[in-house]
Amino acid sequence: MTDLPFDYEPTPPNPAAPKPKCRKHDWVRNDQWNGGLSAPPIIQCVRCNAIKNPVLSKQNKNNKDRGLAIQRRVLTRMGLDSIPGNGPTDGRSRGENGLFLAEVKSGQRFSEADYGDMVKLPAKAGQVRLLVKVETPGPGRKARATVTMPIEDWLSLHGPTL
Repeated sequence: MTDLPFDYEPTPPNPAAPKPKCRKHDWVRNDQWNGGLSAPPIIQCVRCNAIKNPVLSKQNKNNKDRGLAIQRRVLTRMGLDSIPGNGPTDGRSRGENGLFLAEVKSGQRFSEADYGDMVKLPAKAGQVRLLVKVETPGPGRKARATVTMPIEDWLSLHGPTL
């Protein structure tokens, strides 16, 4: 059994394989770039050598700030106090009061069909329209479900402040 060759050397990495993408760029100014005296400096990632696009970076920052502002506005409208730690750096907008804890998401897929079906429900006076979504689980798993309601119905039940 000792004559079996189980001690092979590891194969070298494939040089043609693409480099993995950076999870978080480490930007530095590349002063070795010779683009001429009037050329702007190049900002480059140390890990993956990607070149920073200042226009795209500004656009991404503006979009993130706009999304977080929308989330904070919804929390305020619902009468929920912002949880410490919410800010532009962590990308979350959570709010709470004595009874509720909420995390507001914006910029994600919003199903117009689901919302339309929920709003079309023939609710009587005092009834709240709800959309219940249930997954179809595989064998041996329980079905998970979520309940959604229009924000107008939430405000009519709880008011802007609790």
